[in-house]
Amino acid sequence: MLKNKIGFRKGDKVLIIIGEDKGKKGKIVSIFPKKTEVIVEGVNFLQKHSKPTQKVPQGGII
Repeated sequence: MLKNKIGFRKGDKVLIIIGEDKGKKGKIVSIFPKKTEVIVEGVNFLQKHSKPTQKVPQGGII
């Protein structure tokens, strides 16, 4: 069986070279070798909108 190898380690500083965040620098927070993906601190964060509930009556953006 062939394993996916990623030449990075947690904590390495990387430069994004493609996509919306091209040119940004960040530190690797976690690595997913099976998907060949990494999560970089401060890059490509998504916002989630929550509806008002009884616990959080104002709702908001997380």
